[in-house]
Amino acid sequence: TALSTDEVVQNVGPIPTDLTVDSSGLAGDFASATVRVTCDGAYADGYDYAEQLVTVSSAANMAGTFFTLELESPPCGSVGTSAAISFPTATARDVATALRDLGTGLFGGPIDEGRIEVFTAVKNHTTLAISGQENNKNTSSYRVRFYTFAGEELTGCSMTGAFSAMTATLSPALEAAGGAVEVRVLTNGTVPLSAMP
Repeated sequence: TALSTDEVVQNVGPIPTDLTVDSSGLAGDFASATVRVTCDGAYADGYDYAEQLVTVSSAANMAGTFFTLELESPPCGSVGTSAAISFPTATARDVATALRDLGTGLFGGPIDEGRIEVFTAVKNHTTLAISGQENNKNTSSYRVRFYTFAGEELTGCSMTGAFSAMTATLSPALEAAGGAVEVRVLTNGTVPLSAMP
């Protein structure tokens, strides 16, 4: 899944969340910090990344709970299954690293690091008192992007850049904790027909 020799690395932003700066450690009369956009990222003409939203929730905070994600696409059938993703502790980087294993079965090795990017959309823990008992709920949402480039294996398993929603398998412990995983396609990826291998 290396870059094609005639492919240039693209600035495929924008990132889905605003950057913030903690300026509390600054001192002086003009101590402040601002963040402003100087250049919006954009895919090349005819391309768009595929993006899916993975939302995981459970009613209890239990150690040893995890889930896996499987990517299927009509051109290739099952692309592969991710490594185990711990819940509720997994960071966006943990999820991206686990998803690289999608390529192990079909491509004979992990998907290139630059082809999957993950952002944390929501991560929270709530405690509700119902009938005098505390009820916990953990929720994590991750935005998963697949970047498809001309002539690559991952692109060849797409529907001209688009992928079906991933499917999840929960560990027995996560199921016992009332766990659930919902995967929703936010953006259908697009590549030109000429990019398909």
